[in-house]
Amino acid sequence: MNKVKAIAFAAALAATSAAEAADWTEYLPTPDGVMLARYEQLFVDDTPSRFQVRYARLGISGHIIPEIDYRVQADFCDEGKFKMLDAWARYAPVQNVKIKIGQFRAPFGCDVFRGPGVQVFSNRSFVARDVVNQRAVGASVTLSATGLPLTVEAGVFNPNGITDHSVYSNSKVVACKATYSVGEFAFTGSFKSYIPDQVRINTANCSATFRSGRWMAEAEYTYKHFNGSAFHDSHAYNFMSQYTMPVKWGVFNYFSMEGRYDGHTFDSSGACDDAGAIVGDLPARSRLTMGSTVSYRMKKLRCDFRINYENYFYHSGYAPLAGRDDKIVAEFVIKF
Repeated sequence: MNKVKAIAFAAALAATSAAEAADWTEYLPTPDGVMLARYEQLFVDDTPSRFQVRYARLGISGHIIPEIDYRVQADFCDEGKFKMLDAWARYAPVQNVKIKIGQFRAPFGCDVFRGPGVQVFSNRSFVARDVVNQRAVGASVTLSATGLPLTVEAGVFNPNGITDHSVYSNSKVVACKATYSVGEFAFTGSFKSYIPDQVRINTANCSATFRSGRWMAEAEYTYKHFNGSAFHDSHAYNFMSQYTMPVKWGVFNYFSMEGRYDGHTFDSSGACDDAGAIVGDLPARSRLTMGSTVSYRMKKLRCDFRINYENYFYHSGYAPLAGRDDKIVAEFVIKF
């Protein structure tokens, strides 16, 4: 009898250990990454060109317990430079509430939240790159509604850049974003207030995304106001569409065609000169982008080969920025 009890106890202990081991493996970090290598040819007087590793990102994410998750991501070659991107922890104290603290993208904008592994075009829109793009150090609260496709996130962040976390400041960046989905449409509305140098800037953003079958279309608009009439108000816009279809072309199983028209009025990043006056460092411009992509997709794995042509239009009296002129871009993207 004692022998039977011992065998039963050993079996129960083994089963418990196996269950604990299975539970433990659920909390192992999940790695991910994306690498983007490209060739660019400018169409200016001496037609310069370059090869470039635009991104080489590695990240890990996971859960400590079901209520607590985290993410750490770094770019080992952002145009040749190392950059820490994300480092945050998030806690869900109750259903439909999540609290995040660390370094992450401020809740503002739409196109800016597409990572390089799922971007539609080689280069981000002007709205995403120059107007609303901001990773910051701070905290946010996300609220969602049971049975309602509505999510709201609001956060407070340091005003200084992500490369220096040691600075104390009396001012903060405040940002919030609401996302609502209905049928084939998704809508976002965002607001952000910040002081990049000496003048407070208030910005508002809205977007509408349509997805149906093989089609995707999106429109996004941003309005920027400088307090005290320190600089004239500016406007930025982005209109794009994409058609994707399955194919059997060697190893590739998807093909897509993309088109975009984006631009902005004369604008400023908010930097001031020695006299305290706002510097207008973003010339008025617009751009037409046409391209196509062949892809291999299998679950989380993805490989894109993309070719884009960008035609820039600078408003009268504004000189093109370096490297921001008519160009063709051919790139290879690996995402895992």
